[in-house]
Amino acid sequence: MIKANLKRISLLFLVSVIMILPFLMVGQLGVHSDWSFHAARVQQLYLNIQRGHWFTYIGTETFSKVGNANFIFYPVVFLYPWALLKFIFSPITAYLLHVWLLFFATLLIAFFCMQSFMLLFHIIFTLRFLIMY
Repeated sequence: MIKANLKRISLLFLVSVIMILPFLMVGQLGVHSDWSFHAARVQQLYLNIQRGHWFTYIGTETFSKVGNANFIFYPVVFLYPWALLKFIFSPITAYLLHVWLLFFATLLIAFFCMQSFMLLFHIIFTLRFLIMY
């Protein structure tokens, strides 16, 4: 059972890499208006972590330096990996790797949820869920 799951997880890993690879090869993003808001939040997290402040409540460097308190109202937990990846990679590569991590985590969660409901054909349902998502 573990060996079969390892093969299926490897397939999911390969699918997630194939999904993000074209964007990594081009090195460009197609972004919309909401993306700049979240990118500014990550930039503020990145700057604060760089200064040794791991918890951010007010955006003092981004959002026109007005002290925007959106970190209190919007969840930040999922932005920390993106901010930490910015220490190692370029901003675009860090974002794309962050998206890849979310893709792969979503695939794994869908796989194990479907495995708990279905004994047969769960990999097909997982890929179907991915396409619908």
